[in-house]
Amino acid sequence: MKDQKLYNFCKQYFTLVNATLHHADDFALSVELPKEVDKELTDRPFYWMWVETLGETPPPNFLYLLFDDLTPSPEWTSVLKDTQKPERVLPGSYRMQKIYQSAKLHGMFAVAYERKADLWPHVLINVKVSYISDRQKDELLSYLFSAHHQTIKKIEWNHWEKNLLYDEPQSGSQIVPLPINYDLVFSKLLSEVTHEIEKRDQSWARESSQRLKKELTELDQYYETMENKEALAAEQQLRKAEITWRMSPRVEVNPYQLALLYLSENT
Repeated sequence: MKDQKLYNFCKQYFTLVNATLHHADDFALSVELPKEVDKELTDRPFYWMWVETLGETPPPNFLYLLFDDLTPSPEWTSVLKDTQKPERVLPGSYRMQKIYQSAKLHGMFAVAYERKADLWPHVLINVKVSYISDRQKDELLSYLFSAHHQTIKKIEWNHWEKNLLYDEPQSGSQIVPLPINYDLVFSKLLSEVTHEIEKRDQSWARESSQRLKKELTELDQYYETMENKEALAAEQQLRKAEITWRMSPRVEVNPYQLALLYLSENT
């Protein structure tokens, strides 16, 4: 079984974090990890504490990752160190989870530029909205704040497919140096997200409240059948508090990613 998407994702990830790809087979990677990436992908806190305390220069650490059940080529196998075996990467594997966590950490903040003559500062914020009760549903929303107009608007995730962004501005671009009040940005963001949530169907919250009420009623009925119910009153209240906390409907809003974008005014 070949994991093409995982292979492509990991190869791009290692390139972006400046890891060294010593040999890349069709579905195998031999990667030398930079120090900070090694800390994120491997659980060696005491090792790094010892190395940094003593001022040592550690040997490079390698990962040998397989994305196919087939045996890799002899050329790739020849780069393996005697003390390390190749590791099969799967969607739910430990190594893949560590790579996802690292990618999320590195992708939390970004700066990008549109290829236009005049560029104005904007703030792109991706927000995770969680509808939580005894069940949970997560939703990602995107908002764009204009430093020029001091306004914020909701945009679609695929908004940038037609507007290519780059790590550096094109030669000759003029960047308008406007300050950004991030307190204002997050105030407007909260207002917009609240408005968006209020427009949504609220039946999930009503249904959750009904399930909570039923659960609490059944719990009270259970304790009513106990012979020593007075002695169990404290336990009953504790369990009711736990159920109420677990099943009460609520909405959590968490900024997920933040980017400073320099865009043309008509974007």
